[in-house]
Amino acid sequence: MIIPSTENSPGAETLELYRFVLVMVDDCHPKEEQDNFVSGLQKIASFAEAQTDKSFSKKDQAANEALLAEIMAMDESREAEMPGLQEVKEFLSLAKNYTVQGYMSSQYVMTEKFPYKLVPEPYQACISTEGQIIM
Repeated sequence: MIIPSTENSPGAETLELYRFVLVMVDDCHPKEEQDNFVSGLQKIASFAEAQTDKSFSKKDQAANEALLAEIMAMDESREAEMPGLQEVKEFLSLAKNYTVQGYMSSQYVMTEKFPYKLVPEPYQACISTEGQIIM
């Protein structure tokens, strides 16, 4: 949902960015944050069902995006009525940040969208300037 596929470019699911997210959380975060991430992942389905009486996987893309935006906009005062809100928000934040990071550093983006050229243009030692306007 964070980076959907289009006709012209693959999305996060196609590029299997969930692997990147899991590796980054596992390698770059302390055990407590890893546990919060896993807990948030497990609780997000129950949050979706509590909010809309539908399973997260059975709703359409737009409804899921709206629900996730609503969850991210909630403040800590709602923690009493929705236990685990902070863990879900931490999960969503980390998942979003690492998904975007993984996409921007993916082979597809680096070779197709923003190809890197070691040298700006090929070197030409002798070229004719005849017919060119020089200012």
